[in-house]
Amino acid sequence: MTQVINNIQFQIQHIKTDQFAIIEDHFSSKLTVELLTKIEFKLDLSKKLIGTFMTFEFHQKSKVFIKIACSCHFQIENTSWESLKKTATLLSIPKSFLLHLATITTGTSRGILSCKIEGTPFSSFIIPTIDLTKMVLSDAEFALN
Repeated sequence: MTQVINNIQFQIQHIKTDQFAIIEDHFSSKLTVELLTKIEFKLDLSKKLIGTFMTFEFHQKSKVFIKIACSCHFQIENTSWESLKKTATLLSIPKSFLLHLATITTGTSRGILSCKIEGTPFSSFIIPTIDLTKMVLSDAEFALN
């Protein structure tokens, strides 16, 4: 199913769980839990794909006890791809579009994590709502070579 955001037509092409681990020895019910979140965008120029790669690490005292890394790969429709702002060497993707892709990937990661930890002692750990506007700060520029 094709969606349109910022006049960019796209659809999810592929979803992947890139990493998943539970390290039980690193968890203590007595310590505070912190969540580290990372995001990265990558292009496949030949296939007109944008990949959103997200990593979530639940940790205590710098020791990770749950790690999940997921990626969603979005196919950009040809006309939309051609309409993206370009120079001779750079392709620019609007911040608002990247935020939308990050929102989809965050929700997908949340669902994958929920399935993976269901029925385990770690089933209460959920990726919380995240203010992605603090992570995606501007348009992204990608080299065309």
